[in-house]
Amino acid sequence: MTKRGDPLAFIEAAAAHVGQGCLIWPYNCTTDGYGLLSYWKADGCRSTTTAHRAVLLRTAGPAPSGRHHAAHKPKVCHTPACVNPAHLRWATPAENTADQIADGTRPHGWLSPADVRVVRASADTNTALASHYGVSQSAISQARSGKNHAHVN
Repeated sequence: MTKRGDPLAFIEAAAAHVGQGCLIWPYNCTTDGYGLLSYWKADGCRSTTTAHRAVLLRTAGPAPSGRHHAAHKPKVCHTPACVNPAHLRWATPAENTADQIADGTRPHGWLSPADVRVVRASADTNTALASHYGVSQSAISQARSGKNHAHVN
């Protein structure tokens, strides 16, 4: 366990960071490797957020909309624990997914819109497609039925 105050001090130092290399969060991380920051709010309630979001809030201000989340810039950084402000930006989920696809960093087990179109047109079984794309048979079934990925034509 880190000493009280150390993670918040690191956020402040990260917000002032001007280097170009990755600045790695040295404290608790999520299972996906993103820095995790727990802190006490002024009202006495405990809150948790990602470290890269906390840095982005300090350096870029609030998200442009409720749909935007903290993301690593495409072609710049692919390190989940990185909190370098020069590597961060606000992005919608669709923008972030498009960046991951373009950069080739989309996690295994996700279906892109192009994947969904192929799945829907395929005569292969759900089992075969699930194995090919590294997702569950349920994910394939839901993509085919439109329960998930309804926006994909």
